[in-house]
Amino acid sequence: MELNNWFFTVAASLLSGVVGAALGALASWFGAFQSTSRSIREQRERDQRLDNDAVVATIQAVMDEMRAIVQVHQQSGGSEIEASDGATGIAMYYPISDHYFTVFNANAGAIGRIRNPQLRVRLVVTNVYFKALIDTIRLNNHFGERVESADRAHRHNPDSEECQRDLALACDQHASYAPSLILSHRRAMTAFGELDAVVRAIGI
Repeated sequence: MELNNWFFTVAASLLSGVVGAALGALASWFGAFQSTSRSIREQRERDQRLDNDAVVATIQAVMDEMRAIVQVHQQSGGSEIEASDGATGIAMYYPISDHYFTVFNANAGAIGRIRNPQLRVRLVVTNVYFKALIDTIRLNNHFGERVESADRAHRHNPDSEECQRDLALACDQHASYAPSLILSHRRAMTAFGELDAVVRAIGI
């Protein structure tokens, strides 16, 4: 009987030690797990803040670029387009290059990460409409150059029926394109106005 009691006491002591060690190990592991989880969560939050800051900075840079483009456009010929009634050719030569929207193009990936769908769509649409406006300006330049060339030929040969026909055709083509240029200008400027309103409303 005493031997049984001794075995029971030893077994209970060993079991208690094992359980205690197991609980201690579990508590230590759980504490380490919580600490690791907290560190991971905090790192994700820091990464998210940095990413958000980078996206906001990109939006600001793109808006700075677009505002500058709108200003240059208005000074270079936009005001003339607005003043036209569309009945005659818009007689202006508007130097244009392929180097606009460099900030937008270089940051297309960041623009794709914009969570606000309205802002993201407005940015893309405004960019597309202004690129389309550049194309219409180029074509209007081409028609204007044809008018000038035909006019020079006509002045050198005022009695030439061929020169008269060429000049009339060039003027008609230039005039018929004016409504397209006006529409493209208005579409781009309206898109920019809507984009600017969204950006200001968001507070960027």
